Amino acid sequence: ENIPAVLCDNYQGGILAANRLFDAGCRNIAIFNPPTKENIPAYSREKAFMKCCEDKKISGRVVYTDRLAPLSEEFGNNILELLKKNSDLDGIFATSDVMAANIIRACKKMGKRVPEDISIAGYDGITIAKILEPKLTTLCQDTVAIGRIAAEKLIDLIENPKTTLIDRFTVDGTLFKGTSVKRLLP
Repeated sequence: ENIPAVLCDNYQGGILAANRLFDAGCRNIAIFNPPTKENIPAYSREKAFMKCCEDKKISGRVVYTDRLAPLSEEFGNNILELLKKNSDLDGIFATSDVMAANIIRACKKMGKRVPEDISIAGYDGITIAKILEPKLTTLCQDTVAIGRIAAEKLIDLIENPKTTLIDRFTVDGTLFKGTSVKRLLP
């Protein structure tokens, strides 16, 4: 593509999330994700998550959510139905923190305790992750670095339009180990 971009390393995020659930003892895990295309960041998270499950020889599956507004009641109901259909899961990676919050709420409605009965990890590192109860384990995007690099590249492109390389840059995220993932008993 001929469009410069600065993104969080979404593939790395999928690996970190899968490894966090695996290291906690989860062996029947899923990624909850809306149906995605290859050029959407969540696709890289899904691809990495499933590759990690395959490499570790554990049961990993993709559970596709409806494409509804994530804060809507309809989306919450969709999550609840998907959890009922996948009640055997012991770990879930949600491709956004808002989705993870909906999953935690749906688990409570079903009588499942997080993290005692099921572990939940999210992606984004938004403020809600640290005020949820339990605190959400999440891959935090380094938005300061993303913004700084994007501004530097934009200024360079404006000042030197003929010599600036059009490129994509990735910035590593960091895993915030909240209390929504718990070590399972062996």
